[in-house]
Amino acid sequence: MVDGLLSIQNRQLAEKDKSELKSTYKYSLKSEVLQKSDGYSIVTYSHIEKEQVYDKLLRNFEVSKAFNEVLQNSNKKPQVMVALVQELIRRGSIHAAIAGKSFHALMLLLTFILRHIGNPNYTKLLLDFSNIVFDVCMKEIAANIPLQNLVRKIEKKLERQLEIMKEMMELKGCIELLMSASNAGDLSAITDGNDVVGVNDANLEES
Repeated sequence: MVDGLLSIQNRQLAEKDKSELKSTYKYSLKSEVLQKSDGYSIVTYSHIEKEQVYDKLLRNFEVSKAFNEVLQNSNKKPQVMVALVQELIRRGSIHAAIAGKSFHALMLLLTFILRHIGNPNYTKLLLDFSNIVFDVCMKEIAANIPLQNLVRKIEKKLERQLEIMKEMMELKGCIELLMSASNAGDLSAITDGNDVVGVNDANLEES
């Protein structure tokens, strides 16, 4: 004040302002103490992974080193190996990536093919990839009996896969025949004997 006295006053809040303060405090309190309830899930923060070594090598066009890096953990992370092979085939550098591989690297590579070529998600790609490996590394395979044994195991596994596919196609044909005959209501289409046809003809003559 002008005369040096201190004046303390209280501001009178309107009813509307008081309700806004209460509501704001209520929602802020709920946001601080958040508990999981039925029908809701808490989304956790996931840390972004650092760039992998093979990604950096690929960006520098060091395809052989990138292939070796992924090959070391190929059995633990087969999806990464398959994705790398697919990318190298797309780039047209798959031959350069697998050329000049050591005996140990070829053992890992053929073991990976043997283990995962039966997976329906990888069969088509690994079948093409195995042909490329056999063509590029033919001399190394011919000079090492353990590599030849792995190649024979791969061939036997492919033969077994072809037999399974043939059986599945036959089963599919039988199911389609049964379904078509069931929809048409003609059971004679799925029987080899003539008795059923004869009974149907006899019934038609009596009627």
